[in-house]
Amino acid sequence: MAGGALWAHVRPLSARDFQAADQAQASSSIRVHIRHRPGVVAAMRVLWSGRAWDIVGEPLLVDRKWLRFDASTGVRDAVA
Repeated sequence: MAGGALWAHVRPLSARDFQAADQAQASSSIRVHIRHRPGVVAAMRVLWSGRAWDIVGEPLLVDRKWLRFDASTGVRDAVA
């Protein structure tokens, strides 16, 4: 996220195999919890475990101090 590194709780959700352009590619999903931070939107990406992850859907405010969102990586990353 823009603005530097954040502490986060990250949990893998699933892994799926896709056939795209006659090549097998993997897509993975994670669920991320971070302390509330204004301005986090679905158009953003996060870096975790050396990979870029696209935020899926709008982040949800949980208990008035945490943001929760799902993110995915995979087939889109192969597109230049």
